[in-house]
Amino acid sequence: MPIILTDGATKLLAASRSGVAPFTSGEGGWFGGGLGVRGDFAAMYRSQPNVRICVDFLSRNIGQLALQVFARNDSNNSRDRDRTGGLAQLLAAPNPQTTPSRLIAGTVADLSIFGHAFWVKIGHPGQRRALWRVPPTTISVDDASALGPTSYTWTSTQGSWTLRPDDVLHFRFYDPESEWSGCSPLETLRRTLAEERAASDHRLALWRNGARIAGVIERPKESGVWSDAARDKFREQWEAKYAGPARSGRVAILEDGMTWKQAAYSMADTEANETRKLNIEEVARVYQIPLTNVGILEHATFSNIREQHKQLYQDCLAPITVQLEDEVNLGLLTEYHDPSRYYTEFNISEKLKGSFEEQARAIQVLVGGPVMTRNEGRARLNLPAVDGGDELLLPMNTTTASAGLDANQGDPAT
Repeated sequence: MPIILTDGATKLLAASRSGVAPFTSGEGGWFGGGLGVRGDFAAMYRSQPNVRICVDFLSRNIGQLALQVFARNDSNNSRDRDRTGGLAQLLAAPNPQTTPSRLIAGTVADLSIFGHAFWVKIGHPGQRRALWRVPPTTISVDDASALGPTSYTWTSTQGSWTLRPDDVLHFRFYDPESEWSGCSPLETLRRTLAEERAASDHRLALWRNGARIAGVIERPKESGVWSDAARDKFREQWEAKYAGPARSGRVAILEDGMTWKQAAYSMADTEANETRKLNIEEVARVYQIPLTNVGILEHATFSNIREQHKQLYQDCLAPITVQLEDEVNLGLLTEYHDPSRYYTEFNISEKLKGSFEEQARAIQVLVGGPVMTRNEGRARLNLPAVDGGDELLLPMNTTTASAGLDANQGDPAT
């Protein structure tokens, strides 16, 4: 895909430039402990199901929330949504190749995997024409200090570019050692994932062996002398009938007086299923996802699942959405609007409204009467309108506050 960089936002460098250091998962592959598995954070996401479950859960749920622009209305203590401003249109159509949901979902996935996410802003400040999410493995921070980096270096198959800090939106998690290098959750999970990988390799080796029970054939001493030819013939006949595919069920034949001692751990000994469950629980806890949302339903009930659904958007997704909002407000909104009046916000309230029945009951309690006409209700059921159905019905035992006040101000009793 061609990369177009204009308006002096970037400087094209030689494609052969050296010394570019993209963000990686550190030394030693996955584990840094010599297990012989080569990889990085991206490889962990591709190969570890529990990591992918949690990362996809966060990215897809936040990706479906619209990032909207609002203006405060001080006259009536409310707010108005901006749909036509430059920033609102840019967020609604980031670039010709990317939808808003894919931009947000990819950003959250980058944060969850690498601890970093980057948007490159194309165009003049306040007149941006596009936002591009670029993989963290292709960008490096140059000469970062407490006051910020001097530049960013973006490397692709077509060359390398130097980007000004004003043209990059840098999202990052907290890192105790650096303000400008986020710490990936996968770094914390490195040992846990190493154990899961080792256990997975063990299970794979078991299935490659046909998942057969290891055993031996014992020959009693009183059977007499067994010639080499007779032994080989017996082995060939046995394995031809029972060895299975790729001779995975081969067995040992013990000579006179020999006995077999079980030395290997079985799947039951290693408690494989319990270990796998603990693994997904630990990954979910690091990503702060309620366990019921990743398929662990041992203690789930209807009521606590409903409460955990609220917890999901209030305690799990909200910290990430607020971080994204703050970065956009700081690095992008200020180019278009006065931040004291305008701000961006994810539309989480839509997810917390509850079902239609729950909303209807709550509104009826709050307003004290029906809130829909009969024809409005019939329209929701795809039924035709009826005559007289456009008036609100008022139960006989209810009245308005003004009507009740007028009735109480009548002539006093004599």
